[in-house]
Amino acid sequence: MRRLTKETLMEISTPQSFERGKEYFQMGLVGDCERVAKTIRGEVEGSGLISYDVELTIGRRLDWHCSCPYDWEGACKHVVALGLAWIDDPASFPDRTEEKRKEREKIKGILEEQTQEVLAEFLFELLCEDKIMKAKFFRFLKENRF
Repeated sequence: MRRLTKETLMEISTPQSFERGKEYFQMGLVGDCERVAKTIRGEVEGSGLISYDVELTIGRRLDWHCSCPYDWEGACKHVVALGLAWIDDPASFPDRTEEKRKEREKIKGILEEQTQEVLAEFLFELLCEDKIMKAKFFRFLKENRF
């Protein structure tokens, strides 16, 4: 996996988002961390009572998603906080790659048993309710030129 650095996090975020993310990391607001292949995931507490689901894929290029409403330039403070937690202690991110592979096989079998109509309705509802899934879906369409 590519090495993630503080400098890289500074490049993908605004100075304000980086500083706030650093504060969140230092306050211990990052939890429930895991790694699956090249993707690290965790929950980062927000400024209110809400925790946000965050993932950061460290491949040839960095890709990130956060369930927070941030919609401005660069990565949000939650992505920065997760990245800093990884840089600080990668061992605190248990590797769930094999576990997730088995889960994927099981899900694939279940999906193959469903009708197209059932799957389309489920996908529609999921995309309408989940910001991260919607972003992944549109990225998939763009990358595959649909």
